[in-house]
Formats: sequence, C-alpha cells, structure tokens
Amino acid sequence: MKPCFDCGIQYSPWVMQFDHINPFQKKFTIADMINGSLEDLKKEISKCQVVCANCHAERTHKQRSSASEKMMQESEVHEWTT
Repeated sequence: MKPCFDCGIQYSPWVMQFDHINPFQKKFTIADMINGSLEDLKKEISKCQVVCANCHAERTHKQRSSASEKMMQESEVHEWTT
C-alpha cells in the first residue's frame, strides 16, 4: 500500500481516496464504476493520485476556494467595465 501522495503517511486502505489530478478530465468517480468495465476503471484511475481523506478534503477546499475567488474577481472586473 502506497502512502498518501501529499502528506506521505501510510494509512489503512479505507482511509485512502482517489483524487483526480485535473477535475475537468473527470468522467466519473471511481466508486461509481462498480459495474463498469475494468478498462474504463484503469483509465479513470490513471487520472488520479491516491491521498488520505484529510488531504483530499484540503485539496477540495482549496480548489473550491480558488474557483470561488476567481469568479468573484471576474465579477468585479465586469462591474468595472460596464
């Protein structure tokens, strides 16, 4: 079992999660592929890094915060130009 990609701690398998490196390339979550083909599962896993649940939550928070800030900045620019 590999350790978390971010913090380097080796947790039990049930604590580890697949996180898509580029969320825009995500076709579906790994868990949703329970009835999918092995080939499709391998393709989707190749787009991921394995991280612990804590690091996954931190990544997701940072991504959402960054996206939210970007939207606010774009909104402010729009207000100034209209």
